[in-house]
Amino acid sequence: MSEGKKIISHEELAKHTSSDDLWMAIYGKVYDITSFLDDHPGGDEVLKDTAGRDATVEFDDVGHSDEAVDMMEQYYVGELEGGAKKETNTRAAPQADNFAVRPSQQSKWQRLFIPIVVIVLTLVIRYVIVNGILF
Repeated sequence: MSEGKKIISHEELAKHTSSDDLWMAIYGKVYDITSFLDDHPGGDEVLKDTAGRDATVEFDDVGHSDEAVDMMEQYYVGELEGGAKKETNTRAAPQADNFAVRPSQQSKWQRLFIPIVVIVLTLVIRYVIVNGILF
């Protein structure tokens, strides 16, 4: 940790639970989200339910976008003393490597087969309809 980071104890975090002063910790970082209550897309109740404590599990369960994660920086207050609680340490922060797109196991021909069949069938049906040919 760098010297400029403020260390917030669990006791201090627990004092900030009102709508006028609401803090929570996510991945060992403490955020003052008081000014965000009215803007939260999920409503203010979900934030109030996790006020004053480590909300990492709840944060992960929702599956926030990258934009939402980036937005948190403006509300940063300091580091939670001792980092994230033990129950949240088992769940590491999502990393881009976990979501890498894997190359397809199929050959190029196999991936093209179904679209080609659909196109051919569409052309045959159109030909039959336009020319009035019935089998």
